Amino acid sequence: METAESATGCLAGTDTCHREDIFAASSSIIVMFCGSIQYSVIVVINGSLTDPKNHVDIFTITKNEASWYGGIIHLVHLFGSLIAGLVQDSFGRKTCMLLGNVPQIIGWIILIYAKSSHHLYISSILMGLGASFSEIPVLAYISETISVELRGRLFSLTKIGYGIGALFVFFCNIYLHWRTLASICILAPIFSIGYLLMLPETPMWLLSRGREEDALKSLQWLRGWVPPSIVRSEFEKSQRYINESKKLRKDTSSYLPVSLDEGDTKKSKNEVWQNIKILSKKEFLQPYKLVSVLFLVSYILSLRVVKPYLLIILRKFDFHSPKILAISSFAQIIGAVTMAATVNRFGKKNLMFYSFNISAACLAIISLYGLLFTKYGFRADWLLYGVCLTIFYLTGLTIGGLPGFICGEIYPQQIRGLACGVSLSTAHAMLFILVKLYLGLESLLGISSLFLIYAAVGVIGTVYLQYQLPETENKSLEEIGRTFKNKDTEKDQAVVLTSLINGSSEKLRIQ
Repeated sequence: METAESATGCLAGTDTCHREDIFAASSSIIVMFCGSIQYSVIVVINGSLTDPKNHVDIFTITKNEASWYGGIIHLVHLFGSLIAGLVQDSFGRKTCMLLGNVPQIIGWIILIYAKSSHHLYISSILMGLGASFSEIPVLAYISETISVELRGRLFSLTKIGYGIGALFVFFCNIYLHWRTLASICILAPIFSIGYLLMLPETPMWLLSRGREEDALKSLQWLRGWVPPSIVRSEFEKSQRYINESKKLRKDTSSYLPVSLDEGDTKKSKNEVWQNIKILSKKEFLQPYKLVSVLFLVSYILSLRVVKPYLLIILRKFDFHSPKILAISSFAQIIGAVTMAATVNRFGKKNLMFYSFNISAACLAIISLYGLLFTKYGFRADWLLYGVCLTIFYLTGLTIGGLPGFICGEIYPQQIRGLACGVSLSTAHAMLFILVKLYLGLESLLGISSLFLIYAAVGVIGTVYLQYQLPETENKSLEEIGRTFKNKDTEKDQAVVLTSLINGSSEKLRIQ
């Protein structure tokens, strides 16, 4: 146990505090690494098995099968996110993250021995199910364990993990066959299980279960194994937050729903039903609408929509260097590191505005390049390199990670798990549709027109989010919740004032 002096230094931001915070936040690196290698391997396999020059593999797939293989993992995420959102509030964030690794391991085994497109589908279904059970709880885990002043920086670790996973797969793809690569990737979820077992459950979830002693120990661990007196103030603040929720139990219109009482089955069922009812209230729908738009715009601007077909698209531009994916993934890691260093100073919204607009400009450049390449045979490999590097860098900076950051912060604690699950389920439903339709839309409209549409959607969405999305950086979860309550209060006051003015005007007219 550390001395009081060292503990005080911990809270002031010395290495002791940062070391424990980083250790807990590193769970997001592991979880996102596991998810990233799944998505990236799909890119590699689609590129390999649709290549007419491929004479190594024992089977090939059509473009239609490639679209299903690239999209089915998101379809599974749609249902897996809902289930994970429901069960994580009952079983805890840590337990769900652990359970998510089991189907991932089975999925990798099937992929290693795959002999047809059906085996690819089955492995993708299992991996998607496992990833959803891990990725949904990690959003709530980070928001509930990391201190306010470090939350923005350490949240960026999720994209570092995603970038490292993509870089690993695309680099290995230069030298290894995809089956050999899959044999190595299976070690990631195995390592994840061992790492997650060392982490504590979140104090906020333990408090919601009435386990105050365990919650205090968890908070002590997260702040560097400090004495209880050092974290007492933060612990009491969390207690007030939970107790406030309990007092508002009967008010389903409240932004802070109710907490569960441990061991009471009837109350648990009522609480679950009450939380589901709250999903129809404006207190949920207002942030849900913003998060959904944010996910849609980010998926388009980060090339997630076309990522399963990147190698196929590059071949159409007569570009055959797989190194571009590895280099771009490294740029994504640099972007995530840049965000960690700058987000506290500039805020998420400012970084979002510039990143989203620059990425939209890059999509417009791809549109113009496609037009010039098709009509005039114009070719500039350096331009493709530059555009891909820029988009991947901005993806690491804000585009890829911001929706997850906001999703983990913007919802109230009691329904955070369920709300994040619903939001991620909606996001993956949109992504599945966009991924599945891409090849058809490309054949119908052409790459040039389609990317121009993507750029336009990105600009329009960015303008909307700039005016509607609140800044969450350097704000506690309670302060973020009050932002939406204040907006509702202002709207209600405006309605009342308008009614009074109209009523007064009507009386004067009658008189």
